[in-house]
Amino acid sequence: FLNQVTDHILAIENTEIHLYQGNFTAYEDTKQKRDQFNREKNQKLKGEIRTLNESRLRLKGYSSKSENQRMQRLTLMKFMRILIRAFTVIKLLK
Repeated sequence: FLNQVTDHILAIENTEIHLYQGNFTAYEDTKQKRDQFNREKNQKLKGEIRTLNESRLRLKGYSSKSENQRMQRLTLMKFMRILIRAFTVIKLLK
């Protein structure tokens, strides 16, 4: 029945208004294709988000590792300065 009485369909979908030309069967076909496209697009975006989050965590780990290495170097440098002072004092006492 709808195929016989419609030649345009105005649809409100996801807060958007779409105008479809053709009968109801053409509308259903076009809507299915649009919905499939949107599902695929969402899956792709979710994959990109997952990849970005993994990269963020990996870089955060590198940052923490780098900061730990920096702190170890600073501690080692302080220890070396203390040793040099100690050896200097020992030399002066001899």
